[in-house]
Amino acid sequence: MVIMKFKNEQDALDRVHSSPYGLGSSVFSGDRARGRRVALKLRTGMANVNDFGVNYICQALPFGGVGISGFGRFAGPEGLRALCVEKAFTEDRFPFVKTPIPPIVDYPIQDTEKGYQFTQQIVAFAYSDSWWASIKAGLRLGKLSM
Repeated sequence: MVIMKFKNEQDALDRVHSSPYGLGSSVFSGDRARGRRVALKLRTGMANVNDFGVNYICQALPFGGVGISGFGRFAGPEGLRALCVEKAFTEDRFPFVKTPIPPIVDYPIQDTEKGYQFTQQIVAFAYSDSWWASIKAGLRLGKLSM
């Protein structure tokens, strides 16, 4: 364990951040708010306030470092996700409906301003907070398509 004296919080942070390592850290302080503030600023994979290793015992917490102390995590949900290969997958909901690229946004785009407005209206149509806003966006899409 390394114990170091420091002049102020910034001095402590500067000393810690001068190291290429960053697995775990502990901040001991009689002022819990100060301990938390410093611990959250430390560039380490794990940080403890007024404890030295509870994160090693609690297997539900992600374990891992930063810098040359490692990249990635194991344990906890983050560790499980690190073992996964994510893939986006889609398929036609209605096989008889085809979704070609509209000519207004097909490459090479002839009118970039009109193409940009068209794309904005697609987003508004799909993600508006109300049916009325979606209907208006759909009407604008129709107008831009002509």
